Amino acid sequence: MSRRQRRQKPPGDRFPSGRAGRQLLERTASLKTALVAYIVEHHEAAIFGERGAARLPFTSEEIQRIEALLAEFRDEDGRRIHDRFVSATARLSREERRVILDWKDHVFGVFRIETTGEVAAAFNEVDELSYRIVSNEPALFNTIARGSWLLMRVVRFMDVWLVSGDAQRILDEAAALSIAVDLRTTLPALAFRNPDILKQAREMVEDHRELFLEQYGTDFLVGPPALMQERYREHLGHCQRAASSGAADVGLDPATVDFPEDLLAAESVGLLFDRDEDLLLLRNAGRVIDYLDGDDASEGAELLGYLLTEDSVSPAWFIYFARRASDRLELALKRVTGHERFTWQRHGEALLRSHKRGWYDAPAYPGQMPLPERLVRALKSADE
Repeated sequence: MSRRQRRQKPPGDRFPSGRAGRQLLERTASLKTALVAYIVEHHEAAIFGERGAARLPFTSEEIQRIEALLAEFRDEDGRRIHDRFVSATARLSREERRVILDWKDHVFGVFRIETTGEVAAAFNEVDELSYRIVSNEPALFNTIARGSWLLMRVVRFMDVWLVSGDAQRILDEAAALSIAVDLRTTLPALAFRNPDILKQAREMVEDHRELFLEQYGTDFLVGPPALMQERYREHLGHCQRAASSGAADVGLDPATVDFPEDLLAAESVGLLFDRDEDLLLLRNAGRVIDYLDGDDASEGAELLGYLLTEDSVSPAWFIYFARRASDRLELALKRVTGHERFTWQRHGEALLRSHKRGWYDAPAYPGQMPLPERLVRALKSADE
């Protein structure tokens, strides 16, 4: 897909909705002020920390925390701050309510400004999509040149995007692309907004899993940490040699990839290649396998109870355990839950959803991240 095809809307230098649109844009400043006041009232400690009560002007860090709350916060009912504010504010017009609720759709990225004016056209290096962007601070796009880089968050506004919070200038292309690589690899949801990138990542996981099966004849391995680290490195090297999915070689030396200290200190490590997520690692997996394979003296049953409540452990592990020995897994989970009639087939998914809600509330993203050549070059340059 060409860059022209990926544009959200054809670029232009005029606001698309004429005078009415400009008037509504001017009102977004006061709407945002009211929304921020609501956030401060209800989340003061999360924003200001040791600083205590709110004081103007907000620091850059406080602005970032406010923007993060707008982007990420959910209450127990799954409602965003925007929903709660609109429900609590009777004076808003129908149009203003729609504008604020549209702000729930947000994009954070590294934007290269391609045209300036009332409506700027920008390309986001993180999701490889183009955006038409406006600001309720007119000076923003009148004081920067084409080709400039901005790290910023934008929110949906009518049929364009509106700058939200601080727009931070990045001095040069090398720094901009380095930040884009970091965002893309540490916050993959930002890149997976683009369905083409998500498709490529899923294809990479599928190809890498086939290579793992080709190497080892199974999707699961367990053994001493040093041995599993070596198997992990072997797999990375095998993937590089195969150049699966046309993925670019980022110059990673598998021999330099080490397990975290907590894994190296474990009794055993398990490797599970899940077809949706990627290659997963689990410390002390041998205890669970011993129990599932019939060793009642193993501490695996108790470990299963811990793994069920540990947020960092993917539900994919329990799905594999059930595939390996559902009767033994059921016996352990009966003890953990106190539910004597528990069966994996009838109650397993509900149990995982109740204990691992975060895994089910968020989209299941693949563990691979394709990088275009320009970002690969930036990554290599940063390592030199």
